[in-house]
Amino acid sequence: MEKNICTESKKLNPYLKTYNLLKLLGLKTSHNGTKFIIKAVLIILKQDNDFIIFEDVYSIISQELRNISQSQVKYCIKYAIDNRNEKKSITNFEKIFGYEYAQDVFTNKELIEEIVRIIQCDL
Repeated sequence: MEKNICTESKKLNPYLKTYNLLKLLGLKTSHNGTKFIIKAVLIILKQDNDFIIFEDVYSIISQELRNISQSQVKYCIKYAIDNRNEKKSITNFEKIFGYEYAQDVFTNKELIEEIVRIIQCDL
């Protein structure tokens, strides 16, 4: 069995685990987009539905903050992903996800879904 974060993880709360995963992937934790990714993961984990409509998740975040639109939430997440430390992403990718580095994981939807999958392994 391949070792990855999902198979080796200790029980951490979902917020802290998501924060640590994003940091390992080279995302700057001070970016609003990174904070929005964490919020999105936590929102999705609370839902019972396996089918996620990301526009609804962005809407929940924007309503919670009140001074930001859905499109701004989406853009901030994209900005945080696009401006990550790519060297760190490549180095830690297989350890986190359990498979070879794939650039296509670094879209809003794919990254959030993969992180949710990892967190759900622990629950």
